[in-house]
Amino acid sequence: MSKILTQIHKLLTSDVIETETLFFCYSIRGIVYDLDSFEKKVELVTLYKKSKLKIADDISHLLTSFSNYASFSFTEEGYIESYYLMLIVLIYIRHINIGYVDFYENTFTLKNYHHSIDTDFPHNEKLISKFLNDDIFKDCLGEVSPSLIKEFKYLLYFILDINSIPKQLKIYVQFSKNIYDGTLIANSLKTTFNESTILITKNPNEADLIISDTYEGKESKAERFYFEDIRDYENWQNLLQHLTNLIYRKSFFKNT
Repeated sequence: MSKILTQIHKLLTSDVIETETLFFCYSIRGIVYDLDSFEKKVELVTLYKKSKLKIADDISHLLTSFSNYASFSFTEEGYIESYYLMLIVLIYIRHINIGYVDFYENTFTLKNYHHSIDTDFPHNEKLISKFLNDDIFKDCLGEVSPSLIKEFKYLLYFILDINSIPKQLKIYVQFSKNIYDGTLIANSLKTTFNESTILITKNPNEADLIISDTYEGKESKAERFYFEDIRDYENWQNLLQHLTNLIYRKSFFKNT
């Protein structure tokens, strides 16, 4: 291989080699997942934002417009990831502009989700489609093939997804047998699940799930889990499985 590369270098000028190297470095970023570390992505985004390039202004404008249109705020990490990927996609659209989405081995679609599960997919799909027809989008990208519009739809869905804060699952713990089992369960759940995922509430009326050692009360609309004995490992296993399923249905809206 080294001999082949040496022969190629002899046939090409230094300018051509530099151009081909830059193209290869760009191309590999669009193929290999997570090639750049997050620190490198921050460096690249910072360089572009400080530049006076039109593509940098267009990316900032598109991201701001989309966040306003979709009514969400960027997380610090989410903005870097969003800018980095939009940069890769916009460079491709403006300088290569060849549709390739239809050749994906595994076709991604926002449709065919299960309507029986409470998701945000229908709303998000309509919202992204409307934004793509907005003049803001057309002014920044110009004429784009239908295939690359699909790619941009995937990108916007990704941006919306990683910057969306999931709904917290509110849990009310009610125990009557003693004064410490309820606290033990609440603390165990808080150390097992992320604080952005669950919230232990003191108000049963706002709870999504009530964990209790009794069957009393039917006024609340919350789901109920009967927890009889903290020393029974099967009780813990069933509780964690129930919670994971509930989090999926209530908070984790990705269901393709």
